[in-house]
Amino acid sequence: MDLRELNAKLRSERSWFRDNTELVAVENITTSDLEGQVRKNGLQSSHVRELMDDIRDQGQVVPITVDEEYVAVDGNHRLEAFRQLMQEEPDGDWDKIRVYQCTFSSEEEKQQYQVKSNKHLPSKANTEEDYVDLVVKRLQKGGFGKVTWDNYNDDSTNFETLTGEVKGHFSYLKMRGDVAKKLVRRAISSAPGSKFKNHMMNDLVKQAGCSSETKWNGTKSKQESNGWWLMTIGNKAHIYPQLAGNALNRKISNDNINNTVIFNCSNLDGMDGVKLDQWRKDRVSDVNKINNANKVLKKKLIDEVLFSPHKIEKSCKESGFFKVKKKSNHAGDFDASSVPTSGW
Repeated sequence: MDLRELNAKLRSERSWFRDNTELVAVENITTSDLEGQVRKNGLQSSHVRELMDDIRDQGQVVPITVDEEYVAVDGNHRLEAFRQLMQEEPDGDWDKIRVYQCTFSSEEEKQQYQVKSNKHLPSKANTEEDYVDLVVKRLQKGGFGKVTWDNYNDDSTNFETLTGEVKGHFSYLKMRGDVAKKLVRRAISSAPGSKFKNHMMNDLVKQAGCSSETKWNGTKSKQESNGWWLMTIGNKAHIYPQLAGNALNRKISNDNINNTVIFNCSNLDGMDGVKLDQWRKDRVSDVNKINNANKVLKKKLIDEVLFSPHKIEKSCKESGFFKVKKKSNHAGDFDASSVPTSGW
C-alpha cells in the first residue's frame, strides 16, 4: 500500500484505518525470498536509512501489506527499517508495526500489487532493471502465451508479439509502447538461439582503428586520421541530415580527405536474414544517392562503405568488416550486390 491508496481509502471511509489495520509484532512478520519480490537486487540500504529517519520523526504513516500468512507483500523496506531501529535503539517503541492484511487470488495478482505500490511514496520506485527481470522470469515460466524463453528467436514476429504481451501485462502502469519495446529488447538479449549479434558503436570504432579493411586508424568517430575521416551510422534516419552533412563539411574543409562510413544496424527488433540483407542494400543505395546528388564539389562525398558483422551462422566465422565493392560503371557507384547474404 502506498500513501496515495491510503488517502483514497480514508476519504471514502474515515474509519478505514481503525477497522482494517492492526499492530503486529515485527518478529511475527516474515519476508519472502527474491522469487516473491519484484526487486532484482533486493533491499536498498540507503532507502532503509531514509525510512528510519522518517519513522523517528513522524512515526509510521502507511501500513505495510501482508498476506494471509503474515508474509510481507508490500513494505519490505519499512519492515527492515523497524528491524534496524529495534537493533540500534532497543529501548524505543519499535517492536510493533502496523499492517494491512490482504487476500490475493494468485502470485500474479500479488506481484501486480507490489509493482503498483512501488510507484508511490513511501515505497522506492522499481527500476528498469526490476521490470526487465520480471519479464525474463515470466518469459522463462511461459507466462506470455505462445512466446517463450526457448522459442523467442525462432520467429522474427515474436518481438512485436511479446511487446504487445508485455504492454498488456503492465497495463495497470499505463506503460507506453516505446517503454515496453525497451524492456523486451533488454529482456531477450540473452535468450537462447539468437541469430544476430549487436555491437556498441564505440567498440566498432576501436575495431576500425586497427582493421585492414580501411586506412583510417583513429580512435573516435568523426575524426580525421591518415588522410581518412570515419563516421558510424546505425539508424537510417541519420543518413541524410548527419552523414551527408558531415561528409560534405569534411570535403569542403579538406579537398584531399577520404570519407568512410560504417553501417551497423542498431535496431534488430523483428529482423531476419532477408530483412537484414535488404537493410544493407538500402544503405548502399542511400550512399549512391548522396554521391550522385552532390552538385557543389562535383566529387563523391563517401569514398568507402563498410558493414559490421551481425549474422550468427554455424557455417561462417566472419568477424571483421565487409568492404562494399564499387561498380565498374562511369558513375563509380557502390555495388549492393557485392554484399554477401551469408556471413557477416
